[in-house]
Amino acid sequence: MQTRTEHLPIAVRPQVAHLVVVVILTVLLALALPRFGLPYGRWDWTVHSQPYATPTPSATTVTTTVATTVTIDAIADATLDEAVPAENQGDLDAVWVGQAENQEPAARRGLLRFDLSSVPAGATIEHATLELYLGSAANRKDTKIAVFGVLDAWAEGEVSWNSAPALSGQLTAAEVGSESGYYAWDVTALAQGWRAGTFANHGLLLRDTDESTAVLRGFFSREAGTHTPRLVVTYTQAPPRPPTPTPAATQPATSTPTVTLTAALTPTPTSTPGLGVCDPADPAAACSATLTAQAFVDHRCDQAFILGVDRPISGATITVSMADGGPRTAVTNENGYATFVQLRAPAGTTLTVSIDYPPTGPDGTAVVPCQGSPETVPLTAADFGFGQFKYVLFRAQPAAFGAP
Repeated sequence: MQTRTEHLPIAVRPQVAHLVVVVILTVLLALALPRFGLPYGRWDWTVHSQPYATPTPSATTVTTTVATTVTIDAIADATLDEAVPAENQGDLDAVWVGQAENQEPAARRGLLRFDLSSVPAGATIEHATLELYLGSAANRKDTKIAVFGVLDAWAEGEVSWNSAPALSGQLTAAEVGSESGYYAWDVTALAQGWRAGTFANHGLLLRDTDESTAVLRGFFSREAGTHTPRLVVTYTQAPPRPPTPTPAATQPATSTPTVTLTAALTPTPTSTPGLGVCDPADPAAACSATLTAQAFVDHRCDQAFILGVDRPISGATITVSMADGGPRTAVTNENGYATFVQLRAPAGTTLTVSIDYPPTGPDGTAVVPCQGSPETVPLTAADFGFGQFKYVLFRAQPAAFGAP
């Protein structure tokens, strides 16, 4: 009997076949390398990369600001005097603030106004300082003077205590001593309001925070001609924007940022003509004072002004002979006062203050000087200590009383 063997086909998956081929080749290569080594020849590598687009740099803009400081002089100033409430005092050489002695009531307040048109449109006010020069101090006690915003319009030659404009609340205050020189108030917020139009620019008012105490300060007004009231303003504004560079059509232009630095404009300090340091023994010294002359009918000739009994003499002519020039004159107001600002008395010289009484006194009758009250009073440099407030009294009585 003959036996027949049949070979059945074996199905092999492609993945398995590939694996078997790789294994066989690996074994053959492993057996051949120790004997034959690596084949000679050149090995080449080809690296493929994707194209990379270089970004076009954008232009950088640097903005700088320019700081400028300007000094603005007052365009109007006046004193409001409670003792003479209907009187305009817009032409005095001083702006008075505080409480006068020997008068009740006698508060005084100062009005000031400044024009900000020198600050360019679009500029930003960074800081504003009010600076006033103290020329007189009736009391050596330090005091605090406040600043208020003014809400209504006023005219320098018309405003009085009775017609005083309405005010805002207190904005700031500063201590004021008795030494002559500039005193400053920070009024930045007020000036910014003026410039922005959120606060009408009718100026500002100065008022002592304690008007119950006899402390009076006299600041030089714009009529004094020197050391006038000023507002120092620092503002900034951006420079013109440079033109934007136009890129080329084929390749964007790379713009290099250019920074233009502009220095802040700081005014060169200049010497302000002042009164100097007072030394009565130095002929070159500039001793100076504010002098107020008072004329009144002293019925008892007792050197005291008694309310309800004695009365001020208005219309009297006060003459001060100046050592360095011609005489200065003033007429007493209805309260009997005449004021002179910045009287100078170099060492070794003598000034005289004299009075010419009007034909009739307050009662309609002529007056004659009281005994001990001469019509001419001499003053020397020692009487004019720097910044001193000097009073000269002229006392008279009705001529019908006869010589006392």
